Amino acid sequence: MLTVEERREIEEKLTQYPTRQAVCIDAMLIVQRHQGWVSDESLRDLSELLGLSVADMDGVATFYNLIRRKPVGRHVALICDSVSCWIMGYEQVRDHLCGRLGAPLPLTGNFRPDKEAVSLAEYERAGGYQGLRRALAMTPVEVIELVKRSNLRGRGGAGFPTGMKWSFVPMGKEAPHPKYLVANADEMEPGTFKDRALMERDPHQLIEGMIVAAYAIEADIGYIFLRGEYECSHDRLSRAIAEARASNYLGRNILGSGYSLEIHLHVSAGRYICGEETALLNALEGKRAHPRTKPPFPQVSGLWGKPTIVQNVETLCNVHHIVNKGSDWFRGLSRTEDGGTGRAAPGHAHGLWERAESGKPPGHGNHGCAG
Repeated sequence: MLTVEERREIEEKLTQYPTRQAVCIDAMLIVQRHQGWVSDESLRDLSELLGLSVADMDGVATFYNLIRRKPVGRHVALICDSVSCWIMGYEQVRDHLCGRLGAPLPLTGNFRPDKEAVSLAEYERAGGYQGLRRALAMTPVEVIELVKRSNLRGRGGAGFPTGMKWSFVPMGKEAPHPKYLVANADEMEPGTFKDRALMERDPHQLIEGMIVAAYAIEADIGYIFLRGEYECSHDRLSRAIAEARASNYLGRNILGSGYSLEIHLHVSAGRYICGEETALLNALEGKRAHPRTKPPFPQVSGLWGKPTIVQNVETLCNVHHIVNKGSDWFRGLSRTEDGGTGRAAPGHAHGLWERAESGKPPGHGNHGCAG
């Protein structure tokens, strides 16, 4: 409910503009200054006061970086990530501050300053493969339901709910085998390199996410379909896969669970169309990468006619965090109903960053940590 003071300030703003719509942003910022965020109840009150629909106001609220639709801590630190700030060490300031505040950066939190890959020992010290251990103590269906509740959506562009996508895969004793999980690491969108950074700097994160996802759909074999130019990613992923296999995170009877999985690297020979999931499957089968007609969908009849899930690298990197820390935690990272953080490396910008998911591609300006 709006307070008397909030209404007074909004009424004063109404005298400064020719339309009530023009006061929409100011009104939400006034409420946020008093309450810390703009709740659904406050949005409805503002809608009634300004004569605007709740849908229109929510559309405006979720467009802007500085309007918060979820509660935050008492203090919010905004760190400039402009070109000049990057030159002066923005990344180091951000990482130090977020570390001191305990602010979550699940996907990039392990990145080393020297840009070398995180070793298996370093990854395990940071809690690596604990999500896998938790998953193996659950049933595959329980893992799928957990991912559903997390509201994880695909990070490859379409934004389809990940858990729902997995639920379309035939399960149980009568399901066809082998089943396949494919990580789409083709990443040929001009100027994009978010997945490359994940693979080069924290390769075990992708591997653990793939193992958990494969377990959830009862897959037998995993492939990483890797962009041909990503030679550094290839070398670091190859080393990490070998480390994981030597530690029984891959192979037969993983950690004594009875579940077995192999992951193989497949290097693309080029072509932008391979980013489309059915074209990717044709390429993986050694054919020309022409998109397939749907239905059937890959979840039912994909690679070599068997059930297959094709998932973006970043999407898979989130999976074990969800299992390890829970769906509520994952949803809490976001400013919208979509769970988790978002990462971007747009061609017109000056780097790569991770931030709270906002339902839109991150733009210029600030990287936020709340505590």
